[in-house]
Amino acid sequence: MTSIRYAGGRRIRLPWPSLPKGPSDERGIATLGRNLLGCAPNRTHFRLLTGFGDTTQRRGTTHLVRAVPSGGAYYPSELYVSWPGSADLPAGLYHYDAVHHELVEVAGAAPLPGGKPSYLLACRVWKNSAKYGPVGYRLGCLDLGALTGQLLALDAAGDTVNFFFDQDAIDSALGLDSTVLSVYAILSEPPDGRDWTRWMENRAWARPCPADRLHADQELARLADPKVRELHQLAGIAEHSGPLPPAQNAVPTQAAVALPDAPPVDVLAEAFHRRSATAFVPCPIRPDQLAAVLAQAAADIPTDVMAATGEEAALSLYCVVNRVTGLEPGAYRYDPATHILMPCATVDAPERLAAAMYDPTELTPIGAVHVFVAGPLEGEARSVGPRWYRVLHLLAGVIVQRLCLAAHPVGLGARPILGFDAPAVDALLAMPSDHNSLVQVVLGTAGTGSGFLELELW
Repeated sequence: MTSIRYAGGRRIRLPWPSLPKGPSDERGIATLGRNLLGCAPNRTHFRLLTGFGDTTQRRGTTHLVRAVPSGGAYYPSELYVSWPGSADLPAGLYHYDAVHHELVEVAGAAPLPGGKPSYLLACRVWKNSAKYGPVGYRLGCLDLGALTGQLLALDAAGDTVNFFFDQDAIDSALGLDSTVLSVYAILSEPPDGRDWTRWMENRAWARPCPADRLHADQELARLADPKVRELHQLAGIAEHSGPLPPAQNAVPTQAAVALPDAPPVDVLAEAFHRRSATAFVPCPIRPDQLAAVLAQAAADIPTDVMAATGEEAALSLYCVVNRVTGLEPGAYRYDPATHILMPCATVDAPERLAAAMYDPTELTPIGAVHVFVAGPLEGEARSVGPRWYRVLHLLAGVIVQRLCLAAHPVGLGARPILGFDAPAVDALLAMPSDHNSLVQVVLGTAGTGSGFLELELW
């Protein structure tokens, strides 16, 4: 997140609230400031303005560590707020300056219709791809999805995550150059219960702002992988041609395993302190710990997918189990409706997964459970159009954040990883032919060890 996009615009300094003890339905500026602090990549609420988030002690030295996930620590996300107006904050569209914890007014822009606060999540499409090539598009979408998951945990107002809207109208209202920076998701309740696609058809509410040409971004955007630019441009068109038949899951050859009841998890309290584990202790975890994390991750995500397409997003959770007390090693598919694990592969799945990892020496030998988020990467794309690829990874990012937020309160560490051979993982998990593994989160008892994003202080 940056502070230079709207130079000269009116700035509103946000309050520094204390960390909350529970959910709040308030929609005042104090709650808004709290929620935005929970999304800042530099975790300014820890009063560390260095861009790092928390401190650890290792071998007699003090380290600062980052607290918010981002693939390669590139942070392509930008956050905007549509505010309907209150006694302490005028109505308008604002860009969040995370460095200074301020809102910067987008001059001349009207708030979204409906009279409700909204968060608009934008992606700098070039930022990851200059290093990671085509994978950079996936990383950007997953990052934005994780940020969406964070906002859902912080905001208790029951908002909907909207993916199917007039992207050109939104970008125009914010004065954005869509080839460089574009809104991918809107967290808000659609006006009058309608979906954004129909509400925004006439664009009457959008007063286009003169685009800040973002010259530096445009220069860097030329370094983006051509495939990433193509995917971004195609996904700007939302279309739908009718539902597809549901995927057929593999028939298990072993008995299903019932998980214990999931204990409650306070994800709001964890949202302000979430960090990825850098190492794991090679010891078993308990079934109730795994149950709590899976139940939290698989909970319904309030989106406009059904309203816009006529069908739900068919995302699934698969687990490769190394060490869980009372559970045989192997691969399982989690069924959230019955809270059971369905065996889907043989007991050699952990060994096959180790071979499928690009860096098998990093975490695979000691992770207790590897949770894979999977979905119909190609099948739904034929129905919804190119935007589905983006939507699927945004949803996967929400689930990644939920897995990570739920892990620490039950005594586990978590770390998202993309470095694996997806076709090999799809095969060892015996996924349906139209499903693909998108991202994994390693779970286990967190250990100590130097991380990539640490800075020795003294």
